[in-house]
Amino acid sequence: KVFTSRSSTQTYSNAMDVGNPSNFERLLTMFDNDWKAMTKLIDGASISDTETLGEMQAVKKRTGRILDPHTAVGYLAAERFLESRNDTAKPQIITLSTAHPAKFREVVAEACGQAPELPGMLAEVMNKQKVSTVIGNNLEDLGSFLRDSL
Repeated sequence: KVFTSRSSTQTYSNAMDVGNPSNFERLLTMFDNDWKAMTKLIDGASISDTETLGEMQAVKKRTGRILDPHTAVGYLAAERFLESRNDTAKPQIITLSTAHPAKFREVVAEACGQAPELPGMLAEVMNKQKVSTVIGNNLEDLGSFLRDSL
């Protein structure tokens, strides 16, 4: 099999909107460029926006917890993986959340009916004035900026 990159597709899980993931080459290198060996240990899943919203709704209804869309994708992919195994030992998977639901307020509101509250620290940062400095896109300008900032 040969990996072929494709254009990115915009989804509710924007960190996953990658048509040519840089981690793919790193993973393949870890398996000595042996695609078959890699696919024996690593599986993938595709979750639509509709499925993402549905999983967010289901988890909220079942547990009271609010998931961000990235976590909902991982959670649903993990559920499907476990279902596909037909394993009588009932293995468990831990799904780690990578973002606070408040980062995706509009998506969470669409899925769960209300936007999550901003955590105190995030609300505090959101009220601060944005400060930025434009520098050139070369190493010399970056070095000068860093030296001047010290």
